[in-house]
Amino acid sequence: MKKLILAKDHALDMKKVAIITDGERQIVAEMAAGKSAEDIAKALNRSLYTVQNRIYTLRKKTGYRKNTFLVAAFKDQGLI
Repeated sequence: MKKLILAKDHALDMKKVAIITDGERQIVAEMAAGKSAEDIAKALNRSLYTVQNRIYTLRKKTGYRKNTFLVAAFKDQGLI
């Protein structure tokens, strides 16, 4: 059975959720392994700018200002 919620409550709940793609999860997994953005770019066959942009987007999306907190949050929630 589905949970029923009001539309206004749904809008508030969605502000507390960050939807993470598989590519973003891969980048954070590489960060957790101690790789630099340049190493991640080589490993994933992406440009350095793309990797840096995705890390920035992830930090903005999740609200974490530091990469270490971002990686810790992913580990705490079992995503990596």
